[in-house]
Amino acid sequence: MVLLADTDATPVRTGFLSQRQYGFTFVELLIVLAVIAIIATIIAGSMREFALRQQFQAEVNDIARSISAQRAKTLGSVADTNYGVFVTSDAIAFFASSTPGALPTETVTTTLSYSVASVSLSDGADYVSFARLTGTPSATGTIRLYSEALAATSTITIYESGSIE
Repeated sequence: MVLLADTDATPVRTGFLSQRQYGFTFVELLIVLAVIAIIATIIAGSMREFALRQQFQAEVNDIARSISAQRAKTLGSVADTNYGVFVTSDAIAFFASSTPGALPTETVTTTLSYSVASVSLSDGADYVSFARLTGTPSATGTIRLYSEALAATSTITIYESGSIE
Protein backbone atom coordinates (compact mmCIF):
# COMPACT_ATOMS: atom_id res chain seq x y z
CA MET A 1 0.00 0.00 0.00
CA VAL A 2 1.30 3.40 -0.96
CA LEU A 3 0.79 6.57 1.03
CA LEU A 4 0.61 9.74 -1.00
CA ALA A 5 1.10 13.17 0.37
CA ASP A 6 -1.78 15.59 0.08
CA THR A 7 -1.32 19.33 -0.15
CA ASP A 8 -2.35 19.53 3.50
CA ALA A 9 0.29 16.99 4.36
CA THR A 10 -2.44 14.52 5.40
CA PRO A 11 -1.73 10.96 4.30
CA VAL A 12 -4.28 9.51 1.85
CA ARG A 13 -4.65 5.79 1.31
CA THR A 14 -5.17 4.48 -2.13
CA GLY A 15 -6.60 1.15 -3.15
CA PHE A 16 -10.03 -0.40 -3.55
CA LEU A 17 -10.57 -1.66 0.01
CA SER A 18 -9.10 1.31 1.77
CA GLN A 19 -11.38 4.08 0.37
CA ARG A 20 -13.78 5.61 2.89
CA GLN A 21 -17.11 7.22 2.08
CA TYR A 22 -18.55 9.97 4.18
CA GLY A 23 -22.20 11.07 4.43
CA PHE A 24 -25.48 9.25 3.94
CA THR A 25 -26.69 7.24 1.00
CA PHE A 26 -29.89 8.12 -0.79
CA VAL A 27 -31.59 4.96 0.50
CA GLU A 28 -30.75 5.84 4.10
CA LEU A 29 -32.25 9.31 3.65
CA LEU A 30 -35.42 7.82 2.15
CA ILE A 31 -35.82 5.44 5.09
CA VAL A 32 -35.46 8.29 7.59
CA LEU A 33 -38.00 10.39 5.68
CA ALA A 34 -40.46 7.46 5.58
CA VAL A 35 -40.16 6.94 9.34
CA ILE A 36 -40.70 10.67 9.96
CA ALA A 37 -43.77 10.66 7.68
CA ILE A 38 -45.31 7.69 9.53
CA ILE A 39 -44.75 9.31 12.93
CA ALA A 40 -46.18 12.63 11.70
CA THR A 41 -49.31 10.87 10.39
CA ILE A 42 -49.91 9.16 13.73
CA ILE A 43 -49.41 12.39 15.67
CA ALA A 44 -51.67 14.42 13.34
CA GLY A 45 -54.53 11.93 13.72
CA SER A 46 -54.24 11.95 17.48
CA MET A 47 -54.11 15.75 17.61
CA ARG A 48 -57.23 16.06 15.46
CA GLU A 49 -59.21 13.74 17.73
CA PHE A 50 -57.89 15.56 20.80
CA ALA A 51 -58.99 18.92 19.35
CA LEU A 52 -62.48 17.59 18.51
CA ARG A 53 -62.86 16.10 21.99
CA GLN A 54 -61.78 19.40 23.59
CA GLN A 55 -64.25 21.33 21.43
CA PHE A 56 -67.09 18.96 22.35
CA GLN A 57 -66.30 19.24 26.08
CA ALA A 58 -66.07 23.05 25.80
CA GLU A 59 -69.54 23.19 24.20
CA VAL A 60 -70.97 20.95 26.92
CA ASN A 61 -69.42 23.20 29.59
CA ASP A 62 -70.91 26.27 27.85
CA ILE A 63 -74.39 24.70 27.99
CA ALA A 64 -73.95 23.85 31.70
CA ARG A 65 -72.77 27.43 32.41
CA SER A 66 -75.77 28.81 30.50
CA ILE A 67 -78.16 26.71 32.59
CA SER A 68 -76.42 28.00 35.74
CA ALA A 69 -76.79 31.55 34.40
CA GLN A 70 -80.55 30.99 33.99
CA ARG A 71 -80.70 29.97 37.67
CA ALA A 72 -78.65 33.02 38.68
CA LYS A 73 -80.95 35.35 36.73
CA THR A 74 -83.94 33.82 38.49
CA LEU A 75 -82.35 34.22 41.93
CA GLY A 76 -81.39 37.79 41.04
CA SER A 77 -85.00 38.57 40.04
CA VAL A 78 -83.83 39.93 36.70
CA ALA A 79 -86.86 41.46 34.93
CA ASP A 80 -89.00 40.15 37.80
CA THR A 81 -89.50 36.72 36.19
CA ASN A 82 -88.35 33.09 36.24
CA TYR A 83 -85.81 31.64 33.81
CA GLY A 84 -85.29 28.12 32.56
CA VAL A 85 -84.18 25.77 29.81
CA PHE A 86 -86.17 23.67 27.33
CA VAL A 87 -84.40 20.68 25.74
CA THR A 88 -85.19 19.04 22.37
CA SER A 89 -83.23 16.44 20.42
CA ASP A 90 -81.33 19.05 18.37
CA ALA A 91 -81.59 22.32 20.30
CA ILE A 92 -81.59 23.83 23.75
CA ALA A 93 -83.79 26.89 24.33
CA PHE A 94 -83.33 29.28 27.23
CA PHE A 95 -86.54 31.07 28.20
CA ALA A 96 -87.89 33.69 30.57
CA SER A 97 -91.26 32.82 32.20
CA SER A 98 -92.54 30.22 34.63
CA THR A 99 -93.03 27.59 31.87
CA PRO A 100 -91.85 27.57 28.24
CA GLY A 101 -95.44 27.63 26.94
CA ALA A 102 -96.49 30.64 29.01
CA LEU A 103 -95.59 33.52 26.69
CA PRO A 104 -91.84 33.71 27.16
CA THR A 105 -90.48 37.21 27.15
CA GLU A 106 -87.01 36.05 26.12
CA THR A 107 -86.03 32.93 24.19
CA VAL A 108 -82.52 32.08 22.99
CA THR A 109 -82.19 28.83 21.07
CA THR A 110 -78.82 27.15 20.73
CA THR A 111 -78.52 24.83 17.75
CA LEU A 112 -76.21 21.99 18.66
CA SER A 113 -73.37 20.54 16.60
CA TYR A 114 -74.11 17.26 18.36
CA SER A 115 -77.30 15.57 19.50
CA VAL A 116 -79.10 15.19 22.78
CA ALA A 117 -78.83 11.46 23.49
CA SER A 118 -81.35 11.47 26.31
CA VAL A 119 -83.18 13.73 28.71
CA SER A 120 -83.95 12.05 32.04
CA LEU A 121 -85.68 14.70 34.10
CA SER A 122 -88.02 14.01 37.00
CA ASP A 123 -91.69 13.55 36.10
CA GLY A 124 -90.73 13.09 32.43
CA ALA A 125 -90.31 16.83 31.96
CA ASP A 126 -88.46 18.30 28.99
CA TYR A 127 -87.80 21.67 30.59
CA VAL A 128 -86.43 23.07 33.83
CA SER A 129 -87.38 26.39 35.38
CA PHE A 130 -86.00 27.72 38.64
CA ALA A 131 -87.86 28.96 41.75
CA ARG A 132 -87.31 32.65 42.41
CA LEU A 133 -86.40 32.66 46.09
CA THR A 134 -84.59 29.35 46.43
CA GLY A 135 -83.27 28.59 42.95
CA THR A 136 -84.53 25.02 43.17
CA PRO A 137 -85.30 23.49 39.78
CA SER A 138 -88.76 22.39 38.69
CA ALA A 139 -87.22 19.09 37.56
CA THR A 140 -83.99 17.28 38.39
CA GLY A 141 -82.04 14.72 36.42
CA THR A 142 -79.60 14.46 33.55
CA ILE A 143 -79.16 15.65 29.99
CA ARG A 144 -76.82 13.42 27.97
CA LEU A 145 -75.19 14.94 24.89
CA TYR A 146 -73.71 12.76 22.14
CA SER A 147 -71.04 13.53 19.56
CA GLU A 148 -71.31 11.23 16.56
CA ALA A 149 -67.89 12.25 15.22
CA LEU A 150 -66.23 11.12 18.46
CA ALA A 151 -68.71 8.42 19.51
CA ALA A 152 -68.58 10.10 22.92
CA THR A 153 -71.19 11.24 25.41
CA SER A 154 -71.14 13.84 28.14
CA THR A 155 -73.68 14.35 30.89
CA ILE A 156 -75.07 17.51 32.47
CA THR A 157 -76.67 16.84 35.85
CA ILE A 158 -79.22 19.13 37.49
CA TYR A 159 -79.42 18.48 41.23
CA GLU A 160 -82.30 19.16 43.62
CA SER A 161 -80.29 21.95 45.23
CA GLY A 162 -80.16 23.71 41.85
CA SER A 163 -76.48 23.13 41.23
CA ILE A 164 -75.51 22.09 37.70
CA GLU A 165 -72.58 19.86 36.94
